[in-house]
Amino acid sequence: MMKSILLVLALPFILISSAVSVSACWCRKEAITTEKEFRRAIAKEVAKSSVVFLGEIIEQKRSQIRIKVERVWKGKIGPEIILTTHNWSDGDVGSIDSCTYDFTAGRRYLIYAEKSRGELVTSQCSRTQPADKADRDIAELDRSRTKKQVTRGKL
Repeated sequence: MMKSILLVLALPFILISSAVSVSACWCRKEAITTEKEFRRAIAKEVAKSSVVFLGEIIEQKRSQIRIKVERVWKGKIGPEIILTTHNWSDGDVGSIDSCTYDFTAGRRYLIYAEKSRGELVTSQCSRTQPADKADRDIAELDRSRTKKQVTRGKL
């Protein structure tokens, strides 16, 4: 009986200490089951984003992430851009935002970023993702751009 009580009391601590990562971030994402819903999701994400681009993470210093821009679908940006994050650490000092997207230096990403308080930011709640997993999004961004150019008579 005593072993059962101890196990019940210890179980939450065992589960928490063995977890690889824990995120309190909660994003409301609609289920996408058809091509029409997928296209609508991309259009909605582009509409709410200030910039949409493909780039490689060059470096991260504290809250600043420097990115080499490769392609742009929305916004006017130069060959490099700075994103602001609220996940950084300097030894004992740091800041954590559970919804901040966790980038890796040297990796390429498709980034949907918004302006917030004059800074460009993105989050796990956006469609930001590693470039090697973004083929479908990139194809839709290209398709919708071509469709707009044809509609405006530019092709």
